[in-house]
Amino acid sequence: MSATATNRTASAVLVQTLLTIVKALKLADNQTPAFGAVALFDQESLVEAFKWLAITDQRVCVIVPLDEQFEEKAGHGTKLVITRMLPVALLISDRVLGDRVSALYGNATAQPPVIGAYGLYELVLPAVTGQIVAGPAKAVATPQVASLFVVKEKQQTNLPGRSALALELHIRGGVLEANIGPGPVI
Repeated sequence: MSATATNRTASAVLVQTLLTIVKALKLADNQTPAFGAVALFDQESLVEAFKWLAITDQRVCVIVPLDEQFEEKAGHGTKLVITRMLPVALLISDRVLGDRVSALYGNATAQPPVIGAYGLYELVLPAVTGQIVAGPAKAVATPQVASLFVVKEKQQTNLPGRSALALELHIRGGVLEANIGPGPVI
């Protein structure tokens, strides 16, 4: 028995596509990049990702692919059909030293104005929702949950931590098929 991949969208392609989408986002002036830094980390380097969040640019997005999952489609007789799903976490953050609330919700009266993590999230959400890869290798991203968290740097405990939102996406794309019916005897 062998399996074949049809309309396969590899995880690496999906992650690079998300990276490209997020890096291309602009603020309301359509000139300023939404993020000063966008980076890809894996699950094994989450500690480094949180350190990077604490010390890097004002507006940042960290992309973390999670464990790929497979779902069996029912009712295909002698053929096993499996769809692929890649969960990905986007850690979206803004920083205003000494004002974690503005870093989270924004502050239009600040100089310069602060968009905040929620404002950045509202830019990211429509950009990464729906079909992100077209053609036969189609991949569709669906938001699952957005949750708030605080990043603190141990060396600077006197400053409020950076506020951030974690957006989890499920990206479905690609099919694996395997013949499970009676085959020729060799």
